[in-house]
Formats: sequence, C-alpha cells, structure tokens
Amino acid sequence: MSDLNRMIERACREQPPLQAPPTLAAGVLQRIAQRQALPWWRLSFGHWPPVVRAAFTLACVLLIGSLFTPPLARIALALGEPLAWLHQAGASATLLNAVFNHVGGDLARSLAPRWFYTAGLGVGGLYLLLAGLCATTYRTLYVSR
Repeated sequence: MSDLNRMIERACREQPPLQAPPTLAAGVLQRIAQRQALPWWRLSFGHWPPVVRAAFTLACVLLIGSLFTPPLARIALALGEPLAWLHQAGASATLLNAVFNHVGGDLARSLAPRWFYTAGLGVGGLYLLLAGLCATTYRTLYVSR
C-alpha cells in the first residue's frame, strides 16, 4: 500500500460518524405514523385482510373466466338475471376473438416471413434506441451533478 493510500485511510478513519439531522428523523417517524393510520383499503394488496384478499381474487378469477370462457358465461347466466350481463360480455368477447383470429390468420398468411423479421428488427432497434435515450438522459441529469 502506498503512503498516499495509508494517509487517506487514516484520515477517513479519524472522521466522526455521520448522523442524520434531527428534522429528518422526526419527518421519517411522522411519515411512518401517517402510513400506519391509513385504512386497509388504501394500503397495498398485501396489507389487506386475508379474507378480503381471497374474496377479491376469487371475484377477479370468476369475472375474467366468465368473460373469456363461454361455458362459464352460461353458468353465470343460469345464476340469475343480475348476472345476465356477464353472458353478453362473454359472447362479445368470443365474437371479437373469432374476428381477430380470422383477420390475423389472413394477414399472417398474406405476408412474407421477411416482413416479420424486418418488423422484429425494427421493434428491437426502437427498444435499444429507447434504452439508450433513457441512459443518456439519466447520465445527463443525475450523474453529472
């Protein structure tokens, strides 16, 4: 180790430990107290009561399943009139799916593979351009200071 390195190391060790300003600690404790005072529905999903999380997850699964699966939509329709809109939504989703499959299949068969490769390279190039712009912006705004 060179003399300069030893001198720098000794100077660093002789420095008093850093302490946070008193206002920072008070502000942090105040923010923690504010967050703990929030009701459960204003917190993130992981802080919800387990029963509510399970009910919400089940409701989401049933809703999504009934929209995109015709048999589930028929079951929802059999449950009664209040859920009749689920059947209509499921039928609409099935129709849209068929239209997109037909149009997408025709489009895919009519284009040469070269167009897909070119489009993939274009999207990849734009992605790399975006990553470069983000890195340049970050370096310009934050690292330079």
